[in-house]
Amino acid sequence: MKLRPRRIALLAVAAAVAGFGLWLWIYHLQAKGRLEAYKKELRAAGEKLTIDELTPKPVPADENGAVLFPKAMSLMNYGVLSRNPVPAMRAVAHGRAMIGWTQPDIREPKVATNSWEEALGDLAALQPALQVLAQMSDRRALQFPIDYHNLTFSYLSPLKRAANLLASAAVCDIHNGDTAPAVTNIETLLVLTKELGSERMAISQLVRLAMLQIGFSANWELLHGPALTDDHLATLQRSWENIELLEDAENSIAMERAYGVEQIAGLRAAPGKFQQYTGFLSAASPTPGNWFDGALQYSEDTWQKAKIGAKARLWSTAWSYPDELQMLRGYQVVLESMRAARATGRFDHALHDQTDKLIDLGFGHHDDEISVTMNGVADANLRSFASEGVMSLARVFNRLMVAEAARKMAITAIALERYRLRHGKYPAELAALVPEIVSAVPRDPVDGSPIRYRLESDGTYVLYSIGEDGKDDGGDPQPADPSKESLLWNWSRDWVWPRPATPGQIKAYYDNAYGAAADK
Repeated sequence: MKLRPRRIALLAVAAAVAGFGLWLWIYHLQAKGRLEAYKKELRAAGEKLTIDELTPKPVPADENGAVLFPKAMSLMNYGVLSRNPVPAMRAVAHGRAMIGWTQPDIREPKVATNSWEEALGDLAALQPALQVLAQMSDRRALQFPIDYHNLTFSYLSPLKRAANLLASAAVCDIHNGDTAPAVTNIETLLVLTKELGSERMAISQLVRLAMLQIGFSANWELLHGPALTDDHLATLQRSWENIELLEDAENSIAMERAYGVEQIAGLRAAPGKFQQYTGFLSAASPTPGNWFDGALQYSEDTWQKAKIGAKARLWSTAWSYPDELQMLRGYQVVLESMRAARATGRFDHALHDQTDKLIDLGFGHHDDEISVTMNGVADANLRSFASEGVMSLARVFNRLMVAEAARKMAITAIALERYRLRHGKYPAELAALVPEIVSAVPRDPVDGSPIRYRLESDGTYVLYSIGEDGKDDGGDPQPADPSKESLLWNWSRDWVWPRPATPGQIKAYYDNAYGAAADK
């Protein structure tokens, strides 16, 4: 029987559809098999891939400082200190910072100026909140009620505000000549920072690093304050030494991986949920002006939804498996890099290895912000939907290096001040601090060598880490990238412990609308 051209065309289309379906099914089986084989390999190596395996054990309420935080939040309604925080270690020139508590007022250029009397009035009203925060730090742990299967972080922003409050309170105390309460407030801030490390998500670790930087600045102010004793400094030194960054961050990356695995499984099982998650159906079509435009819009919307539905099916059936495999491989590189840095005490080699291995896997550069959702059809790359967040999380490693350098410099500066109190001058070398004040000379986290220190002829000192480029520039505080002018200590060639600014530098800072002071 002779087939008609129309029937031949239909048979050809049916054969093509069947062939595509068969290819898709084979691809699905092969991709899924490779993914499961890699998961089996990870588990055999001791890796944990589920949320339940990684969730910390609950802390009893009477040992958990987090149960007190709602009360602290209810007491943290404050005015001046919220609108115009007290300046702490404000950079006003390269390698130089203004001692905030010595200034005649509390001034933020082009924003606000307040008197110390106003700030101290707020501080008096905030004493109940500060007392509750101190009680939180006295508990054994800080564990907020997190459901790692359904994440919310409403407490993180208030917790960071609490850190700013503690730092502002400490600087006010120093200005008022009350060193002991200033030490207590900084210690509270550092203990809360330490305990937040038990949270196993990257956003919590980033907030924690921000809190550490707040404590770093307040600590700097205290070391330039009056009536310090060895007991005060020993207390703060212990608080800094007790903070662990790398292991906690490693745990958070492992949890991010487990969360990603669970999310992918859920989206794979529900294509409609996948479309909502990616934002494909979030944009409303404009209201048509007439029936003809309405018909065109309806046709276009129908075609777009059909394409979106097809893409969602392709993602769940085929693309999601190699994408998840890529995600797992990327996270494993980041985890192994963190473990290497923890084992060797140096970040430079681990960071270089991480970069090389991620490039070998096909990862490119990504913005420094954590973002794993898409903004719509035009921006969607469904083949890397799951793995696109690896690079942003890899950048957490760089932030950890900065924070660890700050921690080591804070410990060293405190130890140097303890030495000066005992001997009337700073030591010629850091080795003189051992074992009387520290058990070993603090190490530069960049290359693992002793942190850099130089005693100056006028009796002051230069203390620094060699910075992200891994090159020792002798404590050069100039910007690492001349095209990006910045006074921040961690944007310079070497990461230098700031020295007190001169009156001329402070004046130039306030005279300049953008705070770019001349180096005088």
